[in-house]
Order: sequence, then structure tokens, then C-alpha cells
Amino acid sequence: MTRPYVIDTGPIVALLNAKEEHHAWAAEKIKEYRAPFSTCEAVLSEAFHLLEQTRHGPDRLLKVIERDFIRIAFTSHHHTPPLALLPRLPPASPRAHGSPP
Repeated sequence: MTRPYVIDTGPIVALLNAKEEHHAWAAEKIKEYRAPFSTCEAVLSEAFHLLEQTRHGPDRLLKVIERDFIRIAFTSHHHTPPLALLPRLPPASPRAHGSPP
């Protein structure tokens, strides 16, 4: 049995958008792991949104899902109790907005 790997929005977008700054890195790294890659609806939603700005981006994402390269392996409602235990940052925190600490 192969070990499942989780993939997030950044690598998905970088892999499917040749003009993205980290495309070469994502294309090289993806070869090191075995598909299918697991993700959730929120990641795919964000990836579709970001890929809307590219030519054929959403179509490419649909194709990798249809080919079972990326699959929805879990949903957040199954993980609500553990998510509730994660530490929360106050809304005014710079880290909450992506800035370095």
C-alpha cells in the first residue's frame, strides 16, 4: 500500500500554471511522490479561484481531478473537533494576514 500525500493550494496552482513563480519547483517536486494526492474542498475551491486568472487553468484542474491525480480525501466537517483545538491568532495580528512575525 502506498502512503497517501496531502497537497495544498500553492503546489496545485504552481503545477498547473507555467507562468507561476514556483512552477519549475512544483513540477520537479511532484515527481518525488506517488499520486493520487489527497486534498479537501476548500483547497480545490481556492485553486479554482486562483486558476481562473489563467488560460485553461480551471480546465486543467478538472482534468487532474477526473484522472484521479488529486482526490478529495477528507472534508472539514469530519475534523471539526480537532480544528477547534488549533490555536487562534487575534484578527489584528500581522501573522494572521501573512506578514512575517
